[in-house]
Amino acid sequence: MCGVVDSVEGRVLCAVNKYFHIKPWLEKACCDDKLVADLGLDSLERVELVAMLEREFEVDIPEDATNVATVGDVVECVKKVLLAQV
Repeated sequence: MCGVVDSVEGRVLCAVNKYFHIKPWLEKACCDDKLVADLGLDSLERVELVAMLEREFEVDIPEDATNVATVGDVVECVKKVLLAQV
């Protein structure tokens, strides 16, 4: 469990790390990790990741978010969505 995390980046990283805990070769994701090359996500897993983050942040994330390259890109996408709601 990640504990209480206030920052968007921290919450996204926490969610990614919880999601991928079943992959034994992955110790902990970071913002520089590439979704495909480093984390091994296929297209379905990228969609599942976006759906999980939508639930985590209670927002609708644009469909093009499944095409981002890194965990950091996902963080930026979530930040944009959150800022648009303010």
